[in-house]
Parts: sequence; C-alpha cells; structure tokens
Amino acid sequence: MDVCFSLPMIFVFLYAEVHYKFPPGFSLLHTDYPEIIADVPWRVEPGQDIPILCLIKDAHQHPIFLDQIDITARWQPKGFFSQSFPMRAEAIKKPFWHRILELPRENFPPGPAKIDVIFLGRRQGRPFRFRNDNYRHLSHAPLKTMLASDPLPNMTDWYPGDPHVHSTFTEDQAEFGAPPEVTERMARAMGLSWVAITDHSYDLDDQPQDPLAQDPELKKWHQLAGLISKLNRSQRGFVTLLGEEVSCGNARGRNIHLLAFGAPTFIPGAGDGAERWLHTEPTLRIRQVLEMIERAGGVAYAAHPEEFGSTLEKILLRRGTWAMRDYSHQGLSGLQVWNGRFDQMLEKGMSRWRQLLLSGKKLFIIGGNDAHGNFNRFRQLRVPFLIMRESAEQVFGRVRTHLLCREGASQENVLQALRKGQAMTTDGPFVTFQVLNETGQRADLGESIAGREFSVEISGQSSEEFGALNRIELYCGQIGERVERQIRSLRGGEDFTVLNQVHLKVGPFSVGRSSYLRLELQTAAGAKRWHAMTNPIWINCPRGA
Repeated sequence: MDVCFSLPMIFVFLYAEVHYKFPPGFSLLHTDYPEIIADVPWRVEPGQDIPILCLIKDAHQHPIFLDQIDITARWQPKGFFSQSFPMRAEAIKKPFWHRILELPRENFPPGPAKIDVIFLGRRQGRPFRFRNDNYRHLSHAPLKTMLASDPLPNMTDWYPGDPHVHSTFTEDQAEFGAPPEVTERMARAMGLSWVAITDHSYDLDDQPQDPLAQDPELKKWHQLAGLISKLNRSQRGFVTLLGEEVSCGNARGRNIHLLAFGAPTFIPGAGDGAERWLHTEPTLRIRQVLEMIERAGGVAYAAHPEEFGSTLEKILLRRGTWAMRDYSHQGLSGLQVWNGRFDQMLEKGMSRWRQLLLSGKKLFIIGGNDAHGNFNRFRQLRVPFLIMRESAEQVFGRVRTHLLCREGASQENVLQALRKGQAMTTDGPFVTFQVLNETGQRADLGESIAGREFSVEISGQSSEEFGALNRIELYCGQIGERVERQIRSLRGGEDFTVLNQVHLKVGPFSVGRSSYLRLELQTAAGAKRWHAMTNPIWINCPRGA
C-alpha cells in the first residue's frame, strides 16, 4: 500500500500504521509484512482468565500463513507457564484479523507477570518469528500485567469505565485501534463495566480501507453503530456506548475536539483530518455540534481541552485549544480533563475547570485515556516515516470514570450519569461523598442542596494494588470568588487509621453564600502515588444566610 500522506501527522498513537510512504516512496518504517501485534490487559481482575489479543492488519496487501502462536508467562520468584496454539497454516488475507487466546487464571498466582507472545508463520515461502510485535526499532519487550488479588476499588451502585476509546473504525494513514468486541472483552478482564467508542469524525466518513476518500453513504459509521447495537444486545452486565470524537471550530476558528456520547446520528468534522492539503477550516463550530448532539439526545464533553499540539500541528492542521468563551454554549456537560497521564495538562485542565466553577458554570469532569487499543502499552509513530517509540502512557482503562447508576448499568443510565455529572475519576482508588443539610436531606455528586448548615459524609476505598489511603482534601468554592478554600485536609495515620477503607463525617459547618464542594483523594505505596477526584455538589444558600 504505497500511498502517500496528504499531510504530516505529527503526534499520533497506537496502533501505528507503517505501510504508507512519503513521496516518492520514502519510509524507514515500511515493511512488506502486515502489522503483527500482541496485546494483554495491563491488569486482570480476580477470577478472570487472561485474554491475549493477537491482531494482524493489512494482510489483504501482505498475506501470510500463520502456523503457530506460542505464549510464555513468567513471575517471581521462578514461576513459568507456556502454551502453544496451533494455527494450522491459516491463510490470513483480511484487512483486519484478530484472535483472543485465553490463559486459564488457575495456572497463575496473584501478582505481576510478564507475558511473551511468539508468532510463527510464513510469508512468500519465507519463515518468520516475531515476538510481541513486528514494528522496527521497538523493544518487543514482554507485556507486563498485574494479576490482581483484589477487585478494582469501588462501591455498590458505582460502575467504572473508560469514556474515550478508539477502535478499528479510527483507521487512517498513521494509526488504528482494536475491534469494539475486543475492547469489550479486555474491559471486562480489567474490571470495567462500560466503555464509550469515540472514533474520529474525520475517519468515520471515509471509504473503508481508504482514508483519503470520503464516503457520502457513511458505511463505516453505520457499520460501527450496528456493531455496537449488536454488542449491547448480546452482552449482559456491560454497556458499550456509541460515541464520536468530533473535530469542530472554537471561537477563534481553530480545530478542537469534542466527545459526543449516545448521539445516533453522524456529526461531520474533517478540519484537522489531514486528508486534503490546506483544507483545514472547521466543518462546524462548537455551538452547531452541541445543538446536533442535544437534538439527538446525546451528551457532550470537551475532549482533553487543555492539551496543545506542536507548532506544526497548529500551522498545518489549524489545531487549537478550548478558550473560556467556548464553554459558554448550551448543551456542554463538562470536560475530559484527565487524558491518561498525571501531568501538566491535567493540572491545566483542573485549573480551567476550577475557574469555570467559581464563575458559576455547572460543568463536570471525567477522565479517560484516548486509547487506540493499547491495552498494555502503546507503540507510537513519533515522527512519521522515521521514528517510533513505546510507552506506558494512555493505556486503556488506567484512568477510569466511575458512574453512579442506582438502577444498574444500562445505556440510558450511563448517559444520564454522564449528563448529570454523577461521576468520579481515578487512576487507582475510589472516593465519593454526600452532603447533608440540617433537615437530613442528602445530595449526591452532581446534585444541589439548600440549607444553612451542612455536613459531609466521605467514603474512600483502595487496595494493596493501589496503595494505602494517604490524604483526603475537601474543597469549597464560593461562586464569584477567585480561588477555592480547603475545608479539611485529612491525613492517614492522624485523622483515620484504616489503610484501605474509610467512612468519615466532616462538619457541621456553614457557608456564606452559594458554593460547591468537591473532594480529592491520594493513595501511596512507597514513592508511588495514585489519585481520585469527584465532581462537585452545589450548595444553595437562602438569601440573608
């Protein structure tokens, strides 16, 4: 497939497409083999077998025969397991081929393990042997997984999931994801209850297998919608949301991204799709996209709003960031501030969110990973045609959003929890709280409560995997003020002694005027830290209070 890019793609993520060439046919990464990738969940819940994803892409251009897949696992001190899966010279000629192989959990003790997947086969009569992937210049290192002894920290009526995930329907000159049914299987193994498939708007309107040709019939979009509908009919106890990552125009006419959940119609957005030279104007503005989502009954969140691209992305793709006035449009529920990394971009997103809350806007936060497959690590095109790199960042399910669904997890209930902000986000522990007024009324995350005197009931949970509960911070923001104030800072060993679970009551206290409360929690194991943060509960004070 010696097809050239229409425009440089500067920073793109797993899985990496390596068959395209820059004119007149240059690439240090090109191979005459299909992409061959093994992937494993970064953690596996107790009682779950270990799913091993074996994925092969572009075999319709580079067909192979697959003879055997050998899997070995090692753990400390000297644990070892191996199993061979005969493929019987299976001829693989499809654009996408995948197989999930299961390792029985009963063969493994809890704790960290390293897994190697060896692909044995032939191409054009030549034998090959690839370990974990066949990308040039990468490590092919073992896939590390945690075989958990305890479930993900959580509480009754709360459902963890990942709201920003790309699938095989995000397929272009530089990247692709995993099939939705694979994502569902991996999510279950990790302990998740729901996932949102949010493929790029500029990929969903392409002809299948041709990212440079638009399809007015939207075959990819309809195929994705049908597949997700089928998954939800066939699976029990798990919800897959139909979503979309829409490219649209901010107040300055720059391309930004917006997550649409549960909208049953395609929303166009091709501005930064790099499909046509110099045609980078946003297809629609934020206001127009939000109106379409609202009419369709969906939910909208700003996607990683404070992340900025390179200078080249700004110049060539007209990419920008969300500005304060971009958040003023009706129909926006909140911000995906956490995007797989605990870094400066998260702090910038949190700072912007606090600014919006203090100005009186009732917006919520969620966290996800923007994963394109990457159930264990991603292999990234660092510089197209030249350099790749791999990392443990933006791995599916590492950052999670837990939703409060008292009637159980369903598509309707998950969407409603996202719409109402009944959510907390974490990379490890769980925390939530309720606010009580002087009459005994209670409010959950995302809700409002009126009164003159209030108390807060806090519930937190961790596990050996995510460290001991270390610090709980309760913040109050008074509408119209410039900064929040800290009501309480609770420390492990001082204010509470239980390492993995707490139920605390703070108050009673009063607030001077209309405000909100929110909570942050940190756990620790040695030098390592994990974090969790809640959405607010708003307090409406009567006049004269």
